[in-house]
Amino acid sequence: MMREMVARELMRNRLRTALTVLGVAIGILLIVSLSSISEGINVMVNQEIGFTTGLISVIHSGIDFQNIFYSQVDEGLVQEFSAIPGVDDTSGFIMGFADVGWVGGVDFDKMDLFSGFNVDLDDGRWPESGADEVALGPKAAESFGVNVGDGIKINGKEYEVTGISRESEGDSDSAIITSIATAQDILGMEGKVTMIVVSPANVADSRDIADYINEVYSDSDDVVAGTDEDVRKFAAQMTGQLSAMTFGLGSIASIIAGIVIMNVMFMTVRERRREIGVMKAIGATNRQVLVEIVSEAVTISLAGAAIGLFLSMFSVDFLNIFLGSRLAVITPGLVTTSVLFAVFIGIAAGIAPARRAAMLNPIEAIRYE
Repeated sequence: MMREMVARELMRNRLRTALTVLGVAIGILLIVSLSSISEGINVMVNQEIGFTTGLISVIHSGIDFQNIFYSQVDEGLVQEFSAIPGVDDTSGFIMGFADVGWVGGVDFDKMDLFSGFNVDLDDGRWPESGADEVALGPKAAESFGVNVGDGIKINGKEYEVTGISRESEGDSDSAIITSIATAQDILGMEGKVTMIVVSPANVADSRDIADYINEVYSDSDDVVAGTDEDVRKFAAQMTGQLSAMTFGLGSIASIIAGIVIMNVMFMTVRERRREIGVMKAIGATNRQVLVEIVSEAVTISLAGAAIGLFLSMFSVDFLNIFLGSRLAVITPGLVTTSVLFAVFIGIAAGIAPARRAAMLNPIEAIRYE
């Protein structure tokens, strides 16, 4: 019964309802579109942290984790770090962009160091160290239209495809994976790596080893070491600030939409005074009247949220095309937050008009013309 009444009242003035819904939709569109960037950064950082869980990461000082592609560390430090007491193993790692996409350079003999880098071959073999050979993620292979044994040009040079990895639903699906030496040649990073990972013999010693590297090497070699927990804290702080800023910008439009909803509901209550008076005269309680008016406001907000979320899928795709990456991401948490925010706006905007409607004197309301 309540649902039918709410639907009938909203359809009574379709144009006004549609414009109000559109206002909410624009607010939600802005919230989701802007926040999708910080959500994408958070997802990316968590994936990268997964590669080095339990390890110490050493990168160029002054480079934060979101700009790690710009990090260049002397490859010779890999062997030096391995001699530090308490260190079990070390390895370099390269990340960068070539003309055809994302390139990763790894030491295939030490892939077990990267606990989160669970990439297995679906076909072929891993490239030989220093050879003009690459392995491709399944999406990259499909994009290039190549199979094992074919060749692809990277930065104008021909490389043989020796393997195609199994789909992992991660960034590696679109990557070009090769040896460190070959990646250095492709990216023009001779003698350099993006990051050095240090595996402690005892995880409990990670903090002490990181502190030792920072004390001994930070000034002379311009590097900074951190545990995965350090990176996680920095990422949480960075994305938290970005999320608050973007959510705040989008919320301004939503709050304006809430004010519009409140104004519409006040107009609705004024136009329906006689009808509300009749409802109360035949037994409707103040609570029932209040619930109906608030329900109408929440329904408008939810309709706007649904349209805003639908439109945001297209806006996020546009953002990714503009940014040249899949950085912007709509996560389930972002969807949930947006819907709850829309419900909050609807309730907040509907309470005052609903209270006015509930407090109407039925006799005076019925006499209202």
